[in-house]
Amino acid sequence: MSGYTKQILEDTLLRLMKTESLNAITVKELVAECSMNRKTFYYHYDSIADLLFSIMERGLRQAVNHRTKPENWIEGAIGALTYIHDHKLLFQSALQSDYWPEIQLGLSRLLDECVKSNLDGALAKAAANGTLPPLTHTDYQYILRFYSGALMALVEQWFAGGMRESVPEYISLLDNFLHDGMYTVFQRFSAKSSVSS
Repeated sequence: MSGYTKQILEDTLLRLMKTESLNAITVKELVAECSMNRKTFYYHYDSIADLLFSIMERGLRQAVNHRTKPENWIEGAIGALTYIHDHKLLFQSALQSDYWPEIQLGLSRLLDECVKSNLDGALAKAAANGTLPPLTHTDYQYILRFYSGALMALVEQWFAGGMRESVPEYISLLDNFLHDGMYTVFQRFSAKSSVSS
């Protein structure tokens, strides 16, 4: 029953967003459209932003489908960007709403997970060939924040700009920044650590 209720709330929000700005949609209006009460809404979600992010998160996780390792990140990124492209109204409405800071924070955490998985895979690969001394925890966090922040900014710019580039074109752009680039970064951080110790 819980999943059914959440699905009705999600479907109703998406339907309302076709005719109203996201900022204009209230919990009161949403539950009235569903013939539910506010208590039911707040049992499942903290806010409209929480509901909207829940829709995005589920869709993005399905689209990426654990493809976040160095050997398959391109397929995962294609899945994620295709989902964003196919749900343009959802993302652009969120971006233009008062809810964007909260949703952006959730998307950043989701991207952090993906980048961490890729980073860990790349580190394991570099360590396996024996050329990489271990990174400090602080250096690892800097690298993670850099890649996650840069990717978030680029993807946000893409959908804010109307997604003029096709998904394959944008993936090719991202690959220019990412292709084997982490290995060079690891070497630089490791060299810095070796000099300072």
